[in-house]
Amino acid sequence: MFEALLTTHFFGLAISAGTGFYLAAMASHAAKALPREQIKPLMLGPGGAVSNLGFAGLIIMLCSGIAMVAYMLANNMVVLGVTFYIKMALVALVVSYVLTARNLARKAKSEEGPDSMIKIKKLSPVGLALSVMTIAASVVTFH
Repeated sequence: MFEALLTTHFFGLAISAGTGFYLAAMASHAAKALPREQIKPLMLGPGGAVSNLGFAGLIIMLCSGIAMVAYMLANNMVVLGVTFYIKMALVALVVSYVLTARNLARKAKSEEGPDSMIKIKKLSPVGLALSVMTIAASVVTFH
């Protein structure tokens, strides 16, 4: 049972983190290859659909993580070291980042200027760094 939960957890993490990397690559390509007026519709249209997939991955990760900890507690498997708490802090930062990015995307859809899109672009490297750190902390925690 624990292995199934752990697999599901890493599946959600892979979907969520992979989405962040895809969106960063798509934004970089769009900035280089498309006229300025086509970038926002691309990032908020197809990019928004992909972002929803990443959000679903985050929900899978959170639900399976809670289930894993409950399973570990119920079966006296709990050895939650410092890496677990580091991972939890990173997960909290990832959730904050995702909610901020989704809020900015929602604002960007309704505004005429590029203000929210500029903020999203500036936040993008933060999301990638958080993804890498969270994956590393997950592997160390559950290895």
